[in-house]
Amino acid sequence: MKTLRYLLVAALLASGFSIPAPATAVTARSSARQVSYVISYEPAFGLPHMPYVGWLQLKIDSSGIINGTYRGLSITPDDPFVNRITPVTGGVSGNTIHFDIGMGISPFSFNGQIQGNWIEGTAIWRGQIYRVTGEIGRPRGM
Repeated sequence: MKTLRYLLVAALLASGFSIPAPATAVTARSSARQVSYVISYEPAFGLPHMPYVGWLQLKIDSSGIINGTYRGLSITPDDPFVNRITPVTGGVSGNTIHFDIGMGISPFSFNGQIQGNWIEGTAIWRGQIYRVTGEIGRPRGM
């Protein structure tokens, strides 16, 4: 019986069959950092307006490329992003930051500066300029 087993193993090895090596875990150290901002934005010109509010979750890789999401949290019904999760793409270079909320023909396109825990700048969306500010953090309960 033992001889038959040895012959079977020898035949399998001779036919090119190989026993797989044990799997090893490959772990790569991620150089991406995650940062969340609670932001508000309002039209820069025109009548006073209650600011729109949202949660910006960004993943910034080692080369400065931004990917993430934006969730509109405003209580005003005219906020175009309210109750939606929208993709965010952009980039960071030093203290300068740019990102687009949404894709396609008309993204909400932000350009600004990172100042400590804050971001500040302006955005253009559908031909209108908006003032944008944000602070690192997350909305309560999220």
